[in-house]
Amino acid sequence: MFQFIEKVKSLILENDQQVEISINEKIILDFLYRWIRPIRVGDLKNYLNVKHSTLNSQLQNLEEKHLIKWKRYGSVELTEKGKKYSSHLTRHHRILELFLVETLAISVSEAHKISTEITPVASCKFIHYIVQKFGEQDKCPCGNEIPQIEGECSIGGI
Repeated sequence: MFQFIEKVKSLILENDQQVEISINEKIILDFLYRWIRPIRVGDLKNYLNVKHSTLNSQLQNLEEKHLIKWKRYGSVELTEKGKKYSSHLTRHHRILELFLVETLAISVSEAHKISTEITPVASCKFIHYIVQKFGEQDKCPCGNEIPQIEGECSIGGI
């Protein structure tokens, strides 16, 4: 039994990224992707409910990875690379929702909450297996469009 659990855990958590992104950085990218427009750092801090110093540190890391444009004491927004990465994360999130609703019969609202927690650690390989099971879908159970990607599902290819 423990071998099975470890196999599943390694599949979900497999690190298939060339650019190291922390879970907190993924949360920031996801928020910025959904927000669509530039946002002031103070407002972002309030929405994410984090300390200003912690957020500044994460933003600096994302800026160094060329995923965001950040004007100190100004606004923050995604770069093209950041938009592509965030779109990929959104794809993972919505495919995970599909998996949770269709496989585990979880309600759509609960699947959304759980998917939000799982998305930052789900590997492209795990998502690939879900897509193999259900085929390419246009919409998630919430009715939102699932972003399509060109080529293989691999965040590291960005």
